[in-house]
Amino acid sequence: MLADLIGNARRHGGGRVEVSVSVSVSGCAVTVRDHGDGFPERLLRAGPRRFLTGAAERGQGAGPGLTIAFGQAQVIGARVRLRNAPDGGAEAEVLLPAAAGD
Repeated sequence: MLADLIGNARRHGGGRVEVSVSVSVSGCAVTVRDHGDGFPERLLRAGPRRFLTGAAERGQGAGPGLTIAFGQAQVIGARVRLRNAPDGGAEAEVLLPAAAGD
């Protein structure tokens, strides 16, 4: 899942990619950020769709990276949130719940 998000950021984000981790009692958040144009509004509203890329200028071919990441997160009980950073670029945050018994 993180490999898909990092690969997506490198491929479409332009410039450096940052990965940060924050831990709390409720779980862990891993954020992947690029410094490109950010996610298109349509993608932020509707979420990723299999076989559609995020932007018209990239064409409408297969764009499974985000769809795969969302599916993988669901399987392990995590969530993925997409947003644009206030100062530019795209952020994908993976929210991992704390392990049972911790």
